[in-house]
Amino acid sequence: TAIAMPFTVPKVIGTVREAALARDRELRAARTDALEMQNARLTTLTDELSTVNAQLREALAVAEQERARADAANRVKGDFLRTMSHELRTPLNAIGGYVELLDLEIRGPVTEAQRNDLHRIRRAQLHLLGIITDILTYARIEAGALEYRSERVPLASVVEDVAGLIRPQLAAKGQELLMELEQPEDLLIRADATKLSQVLVNLLSNAHKYTPSGGRVILRAERHDDRVFVRVADTGSGIPRDRHEAVFEPFVQAVGGLARPFDGTGLGLAISRDMIRAMRGELVIVDQEARGELATRGFHGAMLLIDLPAFIAESSTGARHREQ
Repeated sequence: TAIAMPFTVPKVIGTVREAALARDRELRAARTDALEMQNARLTTLTDELSTVNAQLREALAVAEQERARADAANRVKGDFLRTMSHELRTPLNAIGGYVELLDLEIRGPVTEAQRNDLHRIRRAQLHLLGIITDILTYARIEAGALEYRSERVPLASVVEDVAGLIRPQLAAKGQELLMELEQPEDLLIRADATKLSQVLVNLLSNAHKYTPSGGRVILRAERHDDRVFVRVADTGSGIPRDRHEAVFEPFVQAVGGLARPFDGTGLGLAISRDMIRAMRGELVIVDQEARGELATRGFHGAMLLIDLPAFIAESSTGARHREQ
């Protein structure tokens, strides 16, 4: 006897097909929901990005306005400084000229006491001119208006010229200037000779100012590979460790306050560091423990280190070699 089947084959196929279609509908619905959620997130992100972009545009507009105001202020400051420079330099130069005429006794005989007074006037006049020059130089550095040359500079020649300028100041206080150049013919620097001279004058003048009468100031230079190092040290009171960075800020001195014992604007080191950095170098103060042999020779005052690139020329074949 044949067994009766509860389902015929067509019915089974229909049931399977319906189940597959239901599953497909479920999957499509799930994908649709997922896509809708992603679209909602994308819409939210788009709105947030639009808000951020609007804020950035607003910030850029404000920054542009601030930059324009700063540029205008710098122009006004530059114009003011140039005008004041002319207005101050003209009478100061006239004072210097008349002092020289009187010192030469063109207007008549001058007593020794009068000559001493004339020399004091001359020193005061030069001091004021120096202050004006420092302020103008720093203003030009801030404005990015100071131009630099990159040239082959024999350090020994620059040092010799600077020593000639600074020695009379040291002699007036009975100070000794020591120059120690290791293999001078190798001390060739890629720099701006005029700016380097100004930096060395600033550093040596500072050493002279902060060193007591009868003290010593030393300039030592040496070359290591493609760098040239110049040290300026003295036997003065030194710079407190907690002020090693502060003294490079404009209008700051090693000893602050209205009762500070030394005159000056406090711009010398700020100008010097900016100039050295513009020549791809660095200017730092050396700690006591890093002074080595100079410390044993009594140079416990301030020590400043200049690090500059050595001059390396191109050979005719294009290869690089050191100048000898």
